[in-house]
Amino acid sequence: MTVVSEADASEWDTEDVTLAPVLEAVEPNVRVQEGDDAVLKLTVSSGSDLPLNIHWTRGGGESLDGERFVPDSGGGVLRIRGARRSDSGPYRARALVGVDGPQVDYELDVYAAEGDVPAFLRRLSDLAVKVGTRTRLLVEIKSATQVKTAWLRQGKEVIPNERLHFLNEGSFFCLDVAPVNLEDSGEWAVVAQNTEGRATCSCFLNVLVPKAYKKPVFVEELRAVLTSGGTVSLECKVIGVPTPQLKWFKDGDEIRAGDVFALSADPQDPTTLGTYTCEATNCMGKALSSSRVHVVPSGGQQHNNSLIPSGPVPKFKDNLKDQKVKIGGSLLLENKVEVPPWPKDISWFNPQGLVEEGGRYHIMADGLGGYSISVNPVEAVDQGQWKCVATSNLGLKSITACNVAMSFPKNYRAPRFLEALRAVLTEEGLVSFECKVVGFPTPQLQWFKDGQELKPGDVYQLTGSNSLGNITPQYYTVTVINKILQLESLLFNL
Repeated sequence: MTVVSEADASEWDTEDVTLAPVLEAVEPNVRVQEGDDAVLKLTVSSGSDLPLNIHWTRGGGESLDGERFVPDSGGGVLRIRGARRSDSGPYRARALVGVDGPQVDYELDVYAAEGDVPAFLRRLSDLAVKVGTRTRLLVEIKSATQVKTAWLRQGKEVIPNERLHFLNEGSFFCLDVAPVNLEDSGEWAVVAQNTEGRATCSCFLNVLVPKAYKKPVFVEELRAVLTSGGTVSLECKVIGVPTPQLKWFKDGDEIRAGDVFALSADPQDPTTLGTYTCEATNCMGKALSSSRVHVVPSGGQQHNNSLIPSGPVPKFKDNLKDQKVKIGGSLLLENKVEVPPWPKDISWFNPQGLVEEGGRYHIMADGLGGYSISVNPVEAVDQGQWKCVATSNLGLKSITACNVAMSFPKNYRAPRFLEALRAVLTEEGLVSFECKVVGFPTPQLQWFKDGQELKPGDVYQLTGSNSLGNITPQYYTVTVINKILQLESLLFNL
């Protein structure tokens, strides 16, 4: 019997073909173990919108047995179930276009299994299931020793989760899928392995989708509204068929019924009130919408009697990107805002808070909506989350964030006091400072009296109990800094 994927060659109208199709083998040489499924794949490029029929043959045109040789609906894949050594040899796929359609050749090598490898007593079979329903992939494996199984979807290992569950009872192994999603369509396989070797079998899962089904879409994006009562109200409008299920998150953590959060605001950093996300999910897919609660300046315009001002929100065309840098190196963070309208203000934040121009930090703007900050040299305090906040003339804020990871040489050590600071009044009336600190690179020391830095040449006159005694406590500090850490040792009085 000759296997033809859709229709006989006589049904093809060659006048409708504008360009000859091109066939290309995904892997022309296929080698599988005896008993495993062999899969021959090809890609097709065609200038016609008509369905292309692919005719598979063996050797010089030998017909294929349709019970074990199964092409997919489009003909682009030929699956040979339970390959035998006698299946080895050349195969050919030809597009049925006229008399001399394009063709591509394969070479299949089926080698004998060594030892007592696992054997499939019940193999996977192709399935067609409705999206949103439940299905199970079931195999029975014979093995003289303990067997381990791994499930694959489109060649990638399946990790069990809330939808995908692995079941095992005796020699039966099952993958339970509930509910079936669109992404589940395609090739599935199971690999059985013991001490002697491994065996595989595969199937194709066709997911059927009713015409009325639609993935979730946010008609109105999420708004996090700070009410006059001090609570945050989350509002959005989402549609989809079947009805999407909603989950709510604050700063990446799911919000559940009864959860209570304390909100504290930093007027300079609008992210302190949290980032809220709504996740809408049905069997057709997933959609996300996020919102941040904005701190509104006094006198700012309001929308629907809420504390969110109206007007266009600054929009980032290019967001900040995560970076990894070496300690002591340089760092450049860049983003781009869609202009006009031009933002009223651009603020930068590192893990320590607001970053201002000067010292190691250089803030730049290119005049075309591009904003950046340069850090040189990079220190340990720069490690962590960075944020750029764009503020509109009406007080609306948009935020882009990234994470800066840092690598340290193995020999670097943070400063550590072996002996704490001691301030000793000598017989000559001078104050001697003594401490012992280690670290690499060599720490730099700074000295302070009552919060004011002591510099070379400074002279202080110490007289009376108010200067040295307990009536007016004085304190001396040494600050130790290297590229990894800053720490202080503090001493009160003399």
